Amino acid sequence: MKKILKKLINKFIFSPWPFWRPIWKFQSKKFSLSLPIAAFLISTVYISTIYALTNNLADWRGYTIFSSSTIIDENIPYIKESIFIYGAYYFLFIAMALSVPLNKKGLIECIFAYQILMLLSTLSFIIFVLMPIKVDTRFGLDTGEGLVSTLYEILYMADPPYNSWPSLHVLHSIFLSWILLRWIKQSQGVFKVPVILNKFKLFEKYIIPTFIWTLSITIAISTMTTKQHYFFDFVTGIIFATIGILILKKCITHIEKNHEHIIEHLEN
Repeated sequence: MKKILKKLINKFIFSPWPFWRPIWKFQSKKFSLSLPIAAFLISTVYISTIYALTNNLADWRGYTIFSSSTIIDENIPYIKESIFIYGAYYFLFIAMALSVPLNKKGLIECIFAYQILMLLSTLSFIIFVLMPIKVDTRFGLDTGEGLVSTLYEILYMADPPYNSWPSLHVLHSIFLSWILLRWIKQSQGVFKVPVILNKFKLFEKYIIPTFIWTLSITIAISTMTTKQHYFFDFVTGIIFATIGILILKKCITHIEKNHEHIIEHLEN
């Protein structure tokens, strides 16, 4: 059993998946950015499609395993304007793809980062199906008018009140922010710190990390102030993101030790 488990871990976590090979070969011949673009498109289509399917399945079943609402949720205010912060989550995916270091080591990290992103999402989807929780927080909310109201209408129409825990908004924003900061510091991708600003260590060490983590945290908090998620979803999202970051760190260590072997695996 241990051997089978170890084999599965090596195959799905510490090895590039088979579909990366043609993408790797293509980017080697054409241009390096094609791999981050492909990774972004593949992960986005996969995550958004399965999310929609599982959410609508849960809505159709109308079943919830238990209520995770607590007194904390009752005391978290509804801030309708936080829908803008909630929506900023999607820009993190674009920033991640554009910040990938365009060298062989960076592109390999890109592969492993997106694999873990999809694995974390898949685990969440399994939980959504097996242990669904309905978020009963939308009734009676004043969504205002104009753009704010329109954004809530679009959100409610596309996103039935299920798929609550762990919150993918929280999970993804924290995980993406960590890897985004790592890659921005390397300044080898399309999205990087301008040379003139790189001269100031204060900007590189404090301002950029503070901005990205502040954005990540406010996005996570906005899941509750828009009444899209419970505090329980927020906490479990953080736990899943932390697990993902720890796994990615191990993958990065693995890449550093087996750099040439991984390239050979991708090119053969």
